[in-house]
Amino acid sequence: GSEGGPEAAGGSRKDEEGAGERKTTEGESVEEDINGMDSVLLGNYQLHRKETNNTAIPPLFEPLQQPVVLPRNDAEGGGKDLERLAEAHLRFILDKLVAEEGVERRWSEPIFRLCQTAVRRVKASVRCGDKLDMRAYVKIKTIPGGQITDSRFIEGVVFRKNVAHKKMMRKKKDPRVLLLSSPIQFKGEHVTQGGGNRMSSLNTLLDQEQLHLAMVVDKIVNLKPDVLIVQHTVSRIAQDALREAGITLVLNVKPSVMERLARSTGGHILRSPDYVENSLLKRDQLLGFCKDFEVKVFRDGRGRRTTLMFFESAHTHRHGTVCLRGAPKRDLKRVKRVLRAAVRVAHALRLEARFLQDECATYLEKDFRAMMARYEEAKTEVDALCDKKKSKCRAAAAGGA
Repeated sequence: GSEGGPEAAGGSRKDEEGAGERKTTEGESVEEDINGMDSVLLGNYQLHRKETNNTAIPPLFEPLQQPVVLPRNDAEGGGKDLERLAEAHLRFILDKLVAEEGVERRWSEPIFRLCQTAVRRVKASVRCGDKLDMRAYVKIKTIPGGQITDSRFIEGVVFRKNVAHKKMMRKKKDPRVLLLSSPIQFKGEHVTQGGGNRMSSLNTLLDQEQLHLAMVVDKIVNLKPDVLIVQHTVSRIAQDALREAGITLVLNVKPSVMERLARSTGGHILRSPDYVENSLLKRDQLLGFCKDFEVKVFRDGRGRRTTLMFFESAHTHRHGTVCLRGAPKRDLKRVKRVLRAAVRVAHALRLEARFLQDECATYLEKDFRAMMARYEEAKTEVDALCDKKKSKCRAAAAGGA
């Protein structure tokens, strides 16, 4: 069946129109060039009527010629041709974006493979309130160094962070993840002594802090998480207590990353540990789960370190991350812009192809051949554009020298 149906196809158009209206930075300018380029299948295929209980159902779009009844079994053979045309269109757009961004041609095939993998593995459900823009659930991380072949797609979340203490666990299979949005700390208060308001002594405050943090840590430990993700800060006393309990702590995580972790792991973001006692959900339902947790350190050619935290999801199709490697940071940023645009185009083409298959659409042979021939001719134009870009770069380098 189609992924989102006609509503998904229509929603995709609205998202694309909105994307063209909003202001963009220089890094996002490439996305404006693809508006309208990812809607090709509907204009090049003829929709025929399908027969249900000997009653012809009119199509959603007016056919180019007199409609004929097409049995579903005959329409299934046209699905591969739909996919071939969508793939050819995606390659054409991708090659053009690669040339315009000044990215080396050797990146074309890896980008095509990664964006196709991303749109196949990550799925958005309109019924669950998900966005139609697939880029909200497919993030891209640039990791300088390594080889292009090291670039890969991961079903889960990857972000730049390290554990709070070097002695905390950095790798775990099937961990239980607890997400907390509030800080874990003690707020000193005035204590009433002798009938008047006086500042409490330092020892009293320390005792209160120890007692308060011990209660908070006990509530967390009772949930038995392996990894605790906190959006804000955590007191040093609480950090030491969590480390002794064998819980890995991650501090100061962005709200957007917290939301991605909640979606990927299936957990809930708790406002405070006290929420556990008042919640109607079971304790296991409050925690998130993932297949693998690991902290990795990468080094580029200059010896610079990049620490990344990997949460590979046990809940498939919810969130994905593409890790790009094989070039310096500046070059990877250009590759990232091209890949972001390619993900949007690939998802729109996938929805259109599925929709046409559900409507028992078949291609016009002459139109199909003409389109494929156009894409073959376009390769020459793209090659010429690449040569022109290279000439400009060489001229600029010679002028600077």
